[in-house]
Amino acid sequence: MPPSPGRVLFAGAAGARPLLPETLDADVVALYRTVELAPAEWPDCDVVVLASPSAARALSRVDRSTPVVSIGPETSRAARAAGLDVAAEAAETDVDSLVEAVERAVAAS
Repeated sequence: MPPSPGRVLFAGAAGARPLLPETLDADVVALYRTVELAPAEWPDCDVVVLASPSAARALSRVDRSTPVVSIGPETSRAARAAGLDVAAEAAETDVDSLVEAVERAVAAS
């Protein structure tokens, strides 16, 4: 971003982290809110991939025994705070890094 981007509007989730809007001195409009659901049944699996802190919190309500792979540091922090075992974390927040992290976690188990 340029040093003075002008007036910025940050449109995102209600309750989202304020880091980016605060950094940009942006006005914030909440367009949606995350509703954390819990499935009636949990499938047998070897690893769970988490792409958001809200997914980590929701998972902790149904399963705390399956290792998880996280898309990044914020999701890993939320997962650990929820009592989940973070087996691996993606080096970058992209699909290739997430796949590599899954491969590392599966190889280590």
